Amino acid sequence: MSNSDHAMQTFIDIYGDMIGPTACDIIKEGSLLHSGSRVICRPAPENTDDDYFIFVGDNSEKLEALLSEQGFTSYKDKPNLTDPPAGAVVYTHRAEPEIIRYEPTAHRWVWVDHFRVPPAPPAPTFQQDDPYVKGAQHFTAYRKHELNLMVVYEWGMWMKKKLATQVATSMNLTDKAQRIALFEAIENTEIEFDVI
Repeated sequence: MSNSDHAMQTFIDIYGDMIGPTACDIIKEGSLLHSGSRVICRPAPENTDDDYFIFVGDNSEKLEALLSEQGFTSYKDKPNLTDPPAGAVVYTHRAEPEIIRYEPTAHRWVWVDHFRVPPAPPAPTFQQDDPYVKGAQHFTAYRKHELNLMVVYEWGMWMKKKLATQVATSMNLTDKAQRIALFEAIENTEIEFDVI
């Protein structure tokens, strides 16, 4: 069994029930890349999401529909995250206590207990500032529990994700901001890949 076959089977063994048999069949026909801090960082963090990039070519829409049926939430389906949770108070003036703030790397509003000195920038939206959906035209991220599946639409972007994962792993980039910067640098570079 090749490494990629072994990785695919391990993925199916762990997440097959969560994803469903038809979606698993589509994924098996495509390409799967385990990425994120569980793969890139050594030692691997314990309490983090499990990230996979998936390339299934023309079956993307079918896979996305199946993931939605299985209860995965896509970032494109999320509500406008510039709106804070009900009952939350957000201070936007200098030196006022900040009760909650949007944490783009965590994709959520978080409670904080410090004071903000500079004026608050506008709260980001997934389409504008989220590093995982900056290339929303290239992929869509789906989440259920700790599993993040990024369905990639273009072969070239798939190869860039693979290259970025390999480089980040070889560098053991434990800092998330550095990983994001590396991924963005590779994604925004013109690279020609042969389709095999």
